[in-house]
Amino acid sequence: EISLGLVGSEMCIRDSHRSDTWSEEMQTVVEQLSKVERQLEILTKAVNSVENNLSAQEASQNRAFHITALTVLNGKVMSLIDDKDGIVTLNLEGLEQSLAKERRRGLHTRCSALHDRVQQLITQHR
Repeated sequence: EISLGLVGSEMCIRDSHRSDTWSEEMQTVVEQLSKVERQLEILTKAVNSVENNLSAQEASQNRAFHITALTVLNGKVMSLIDDKDGIVTLNLEGLEQSLAKERRRGLHTRCSALHDRVQQLITQHR
């Protein structure tokens, strides 16, 4: 049965824990992409926390601190984009390469969206 939340390639990547399914290179790429995804989730939670603090009444007292925190987080998001770009998929072939590239593109989109959101928050609260 297919989950509505996952499309074909995401289901294949999700099921990548089966070592008999993917080449050793693909398993390495999947591990690297998963690491970047976990880091992106952590950064997203941190940005949400800073945004909530900026929205609070007492934020005016700590506005400079929160802007600095957002600036640091934005640097980490940019670093994460670099990490994602450093994941080599050239050694993969066929379906494995297509799936890895698709997942990497999805990560890029999510990282870019978080970067844009942080930039907007910095501009809004300066």
